[in-house]
Order: sequence, then C-alpha cells, then structure tokens
Amino acid sequence: MATDQHKSSRRPFSSSFPFRFVIVLFAVLIVVSLFYAVALLLTPLVAARSDFIAYYAAAQIIREGKGEQLYDLDLQRQVQGSLLESLGVSYKNGPLPFVNPSYVALLFVPLVSLPLVSAHRIWMFVNAGILFLTLVWVTRRGASLKESRLLRVLIFLGSFSFLPTVLALVLGQLSILVLFGVAMSYLFLKSKREYLAGLLLSVALVKPHLLVGPLFLMVFKRRWRAVATFSLGGGVALSFSVLSSGWRGLLGFVQVSTATADWVSPAWYLNLFGVLAAWLGTENTLVIYSLTTVLDSLVFVALLLSWRGPWKPNGWRFDLMFSQAVMASLLAGPHVHAPDLVLLILPGAVVSSRLTPKMLSAGAYRSGWMLLFLGYISALSAFVDGWGYSPMKLPTIFTLVSFIALSTALIAHRDVGSGCLMPGAEAK
Repeated sequence: MATDQHKSSRRPFSSSFPFRFVIVLFAVLIVVSLFYAVALLLTPLVAARSDFIAYYAAAQIIREGKGEQLYDLDLQRQVQGSLLESLGVSYKNGPLPFVNPSYVALLFVPLVSLPLVSAHRIWMFVNAGILFLTLVWVTRRGASLKESRLLRVLIFLGSFSFLPTVLALVLGQLSILVLFGVAMSYLFLKSKREYLAGLLLSVALVKPHLLVGPLFLMVFKRRWRAVATFSLGGGVALSFSVLSSGWRGLLGFVQVSTATADWVSPAWYLNLFGVLAAWLGTENTLVIYSLTTVLDSLVFVALLLSWRGPWKPNGWRFDLMFSQAVMASLLAGPHVHAPDLVLLILPGAVVSSRLTPKMLSAGAYRSGWMLLFLGYISALSAFVDGWGYSPMKLPTIFTLVSFIALSTALIAHRDVGSGCLMPGAEAK
C-alpha cells in the first residue's frame, strides 16, 4: 500500500490533474487575449489612439531642437495635432501628455524618421522581443524546466497571452521595459553580481514609481553596491535629461508630474489608492489619503517582517521576497495602470519555473500554483472589469490577496531555505 502511494505521488508532472487544469485554463485565456489583441489591432489607426503617440511626439520635439519646451502642453498639443491631421484623425479627448523623464524621448528619436504607424509597429515588435528575452533568462534557472519543456512553453504562452501584456504591446507602453529591468536586477542579485543588479534596475527608471518595492528591498538588506550603481544609472539618466531638455525642461517635468492628479481620476488607478477612491468616492479626499497612508504603511511593515534574517539570494526565500517586493510596488506605488500589471509576470515565472515534481503531493505545491494563478486570473477579471476602471477593482484585489499569502508564508515560516517553496515540501 505504501509503495502504491509513493508511486502515485511521483506520477509524471504533466499528467497531474492540476497541470492539466492549468493547460486548459491557459488555452481559454490565450483565446480571449488573442481576440482582444485582434480587436485592438483592427481598430482604425490604433497608433493614433495609443500611448505611443505621446512618446513619438516628444521625440519629434527633441529632434527639432525644442527640448526646453518639451513639457509645454500647448506645443505637445500642436505636434500631436499635426500627426493626427496627417492621418485624417481629429482629437477625441484632447492630446495625451508626455509625463515621463525627458531622456525617455531620446529612445524614440530613431523612430521619428518613420511614419507614425510604421514606428508604432516596430516598437510593438521591439517590446515583444524584450519580453521574449526576459522570459528566456528568467526561466533558464528553473530546476523543474529541465524535466518539463512543456512547463517552459506554458510560461511563455501564459506571459504573452497575459492581458496586460497585450495591452502594453498594442498601446506601445513602457511597462515591458520596466519588467526587463526589474527581472535582470533579480537575476543578478541571485548570482551575487550586485553592481550589475543596481545598474540594470536603473533601466526601469522610465517608470520610477514602479520600483518602490525592489529599491526598498536593496536598502533594507543593505545591498549598498547595488544601490550605488542604481544611483549611478539614475545620474546618467538625469544627465541625458538635462542635455535633451535643459534645466528648464527638468523643472517642467516636475510641474507636469505633480499636475497628473488633476488629469486622471484617482479611481482609475489599479493600486490601493485607486481601490479606496473607487469604493469611497473621489470627493472623500481626506479619508482616502488617510486610509491609503495606513494601508501603504502596512504593506511596508509586512515587507520588513518578511525580510528579517540573513541575506541568502540563492534560496527560495529570496525568490519569494523579490516577488513580494514587485507586488508591493503595484499596491503602494502611485499611478498604476493596467499595462503595469505586466510586472506580475516575474513572480509568476519565478514561482512556476521552480516547482518540482517532488512537490506534487505537498501543500506547498498547491499554495505555489495558487499564488501563480491569482495574478494571472486577475488579468481576466480586468478584462471583464473594464480593465479595473469600474468600482470592483478585481485586479488589485487579486494582487493584494497574493501579497498577503506571500507575506504570511514568509513571516510564519522563517526557516524557508533553498530547496522548497514552504516547509514540508522537501523530498523525504
């Protein structure tokens, strides 16, 4: 009897019920995502109505030598208006302001020589290539991937069918570049090359508000070499910003960033602040800001309690800690929108690529897959939920549940080591 039980617990990974259920779930979501992507791509002149036009117009302003006026909204309106006019399109809700650091516009200067539509398509393929390379490097370290190529294929299909990925690609967003920087930082921290970890994390400064968690981790664990090279990368970015737009442009960036709250309803954000604004009403400003401060503080308290102990980047505990830090950025970071949920790909890929067949009968195995798919299913809920802009805020709720589950595992099981997700998952 014991022998039969042992054999059943070691059945092939790909034939287990949870794995087959996951395949079916991914197949359904892939179909949904593909239909959504096709619908967006078939929208007339999708490039003119995407975020990409703001980057393209900013790059055109830089190339014309008007960098100091980069954050002049009237100039942005004029440039974007001329681009739309050349396509036979008029403004629907006004121009889309460029609110990123000015060095970001330099990334798009080579594309300005191309028509807007062609440049948008090229940037979409560049983003897809960045995501592909990121997944290759992240999944390369997974022990279970050596035993199951199907699992690796599943990770790739799941990531590319992830609805925030589709949205980030079609809209020409920068979120995938942020994912690349954060993922490379994670990998270099694991390999104890902290100088490169900090430097690669600075790549994600194109959206600095999404780096709250990983930076907090580096500072709290005193990884000063990583912090130093991150600061160096930030200094280089600042230098390019000053060179491209001058100090006047830098001041304009600060002014535009602070004015963003007047342009976008807080209820649109997919963070804790957005949840409270959607549930309590944007008119209750004092209550919303007070509760947000309390909840954000609890997020960071959970991080502090979870990260106590020695620094061991080779073990499972570090994988969970970094995944937790990424989720904290999405919960407590400001201005989180639907494409930014692409960052959840990293925790998903990290957890799934390190599950092994020996964990099939363990409660830790089931917990690991639950954490993985909470983030993925949140994207499907976002599709039903109008990308989270309705009061339900299901994507943020799912991210919060995942964060609480990770925090509970890390705080309650401080002896989590290098070979398993949670205690009790080791092979006997």
